[in-house]
Amino acid sequence: MARLALVYHFFHKLQLDVVAGALFTALWLSHLAQVTLTATGLIALGLCVWIIYTIDHLLDARKYPTIQRYGFYKRHQGILAALVLGLLGGLVYLLPKLPTSLLWKGALLSLPIFSYQFLIRYQPAMGAFIKEAAVALIYALGTGIFIWTQGFSLLSLTAMLWLFLLAWASILSYSHLERAEDRSEGMLTIEHLSSKGRIPQLIKTLLAMAGLLVLPLSILWGWVFALPALGM
Repeated sequence: MARLALVYHFFHKLQLDVVAGALFTALWLSHLAQVTLTATGLIALGLCVWIIYTIDHLLDARKYPTIQRYGFYKRHQGILAALVLGLLGGLVYLLPKLPTSLLWKGALLSLPIFSYQFLIRYQPAMGAFIKEAAVALIYALGTGIFIWTQGFSLLSLTAMLWLFLLAWASILSYSHLERAEDRSEGMLTIEHLSSKGRIPQLIKTLLAMAGLLVLPLSILWGWVFALPALGM
């Protein structure tokens, strides 16, 4: 049991659960939208997700060296930086093997990613205010990239809207739970920019909106959508 706990510890700290979730969501939504996936495309998506999350955490670990949740990245920053560089090389190797349309849409998706990083570093108040929404939007667009590169419909657009709302509520929940630690370390977050009680109300509203979208999507796609959606 202790060994299993240690494996999970590193699996979680390395953000591999985030990568697994992104790949599952991409496979699931693409199957529902009847979009063709390639193994190369999925590997590239997994690498992109891990690299983006790891770079972001490494930067946060340098900016907030005493915050406990970034301790893993602070202690292992050399190894993690080397892994990022190595996997970036692997990603560059895969790029010529990807469809041109996917490459162009991936390049387009990089714009909100770099814009968000710019704001969070150089306009911290604005970056903190939009952080959770921006990350949720990038996550929804990234995991749904195979859909909007091969064919878009109102149904798949609605599914991605549902995913965006759910991801936004989830990320806001983490920010709300970690507000005391963030405040003690001087980290600027949406919790500190909003009125007291506003964030829990926003989370409830987002979850209610996502819940309303589950019904029509479940009617059209059936249990193959409803069961995973309710689980998520």
